[in-house]
Formats: sequence, C-alpha cells, structure tokens
Amino acid sequence: VRDWEDGQPDTLTLTVKRGDIDHACEPVDGLMKVCNGNYKETGWVGINMMSHTNGGIIINSVAKMNEFYLLNSNDNERQYTMCHEIGHGFGLPHTDENFNNLDLGNCLDYTRFPQNNLHPDETNYNRLASFYGTVDGQDRDSFMGVRRRSANAWYDNISKQTDTIFSGKLKDKYKTAMSELEDELRQQVLSNSNTTSVVSIRNSENVSRRWRLLKEHPLGGEYSRRLNKKYSLKAHVLYPHSN
Repeated sequence: VRDWEDGQPDTLTLTVKRGDIDHACEPVDGLMKVCNGNYKETGWVGINMMSHTNGGIIINSVAKMNEFYLLNSNDNERQYTMCHEIGHGFGLPHTDENFNNLDLGNCLDYTRFPQNNLHPDETNYNRLASFYGTVDGQDRDSFMGVRRRSANAWYDNISKQTDTIFSGKLKDKYKTAMSELEDELRQQVLSNSNTTSVVSIRNSENVSRRWRLLKEHPLGGEYSRRLNKKYSLKAHVLYPHSN
C-alpha cells in the first residue's frame, strides 16, 4: 500500500485500517477491501471486483488473494499478486499483456517472473494522474482537476446518506453476479483439471448473457457486467501460474 501512497506524481491519499475477519470480503462503499483466505480451487490466484457508476466513478473495490494457491508461494509471488490486484482496484489496466517480451518492472505488467515486477512504477503513477489529477491541486482547472472535485463531491454526498448504495436489491444483484462468475471459473477448473492455468468462460451460455469477456490472456481475464441503469461491475482475474 505504501508503494501506491508514495508514488510521484502524487495522486492518492490512502488510509489503511485493519477490519474484522470477513471471509466473503463483501464490498463497503467508498473503500477498497483487501482480503486473503483459502477460497479453494477457484481457478484464480487473485481477483479484483470493482463496482462503479456507469459514469466511471468507483463506488467500492474488493481485492482477494487465494491462499489455496499462495500458501506455499514465495514472497515475490504474494507481493506481485497483491500489488497487481490493488492496482486494478484503483482502476488501472495492465501496462503490458505480452508474456514474451522483457518485464517492465511494474506489477501491472503480466509476467511469468514475479520477482521482476514487485512494485508500481512511474508508468502506473502517471496513469493514475491522468485519471484523477494530483493531490496538490496544481491541475485544478484542468479536465482531471474538475473530474476529481466532482468525484469527491459525489463521495461526500453518499457519506451523508444513512443507507449505503450497495444495500438491498443492488447488493443481492452484486452477490449473485460474483457468485455466478466464481462458480463458472471453478467449474472450468474441475472440468479441465490438467490445465488450471488457463480458464475461459467465453463460450459459457450461463454467464455470457450477463458477464461480458473484455480480454483474456494465458494468465488473466477481464470481465464486465451491468447491474442496472446506474451501476456496473468489472472483474480482473489473475490465473495461477503453471508449474
């Protein structure tokens, strides 16, 4: 987390709080919740689930690390996975998705050698600045500065509400959506036990009507799903490395 907090240009002001044990890792409005646990043979070593308005404002984010695959991993694998999923939680895409070129040295670069990509770098920080502007407000009159103030005003408004956005029927839709995605990924593992590092739901009739596959690569996939007219989900899935 400190890597993301200390980046230059400075775009993030982060506060870390240790919460109660929550194996389900349910979302909380205005926060990124980071969890690790043994989620069994799910087909993913890390997953980030981001809820956002259809105007692009992130409502909440959940990053989960699966100890079923990470329990016997070294520190490099664990740090890469966590840095990678946290980065997606801020809205960042991959910096590179080619496994056959040189590693770029940042954790949003797909790699088979996690030790080379343990931290975010200037590429990631600049991308965040292009999304949100900078903390010092030097971009106040720019498009990004206006966008940042608009998002902050939106968060201030929801913080005053007694009911969270992700409650009631919308929360039920969220749970159903994530359950369907994770169940489908798990079923793919069970039906392809010899190739657990490559999981695809492209041809799934059950999920394709709701989840849309945006991108897929040997070690990851990106999916989106619309919850209603106002809110959508985006999921980034990191598949286990093959032995």
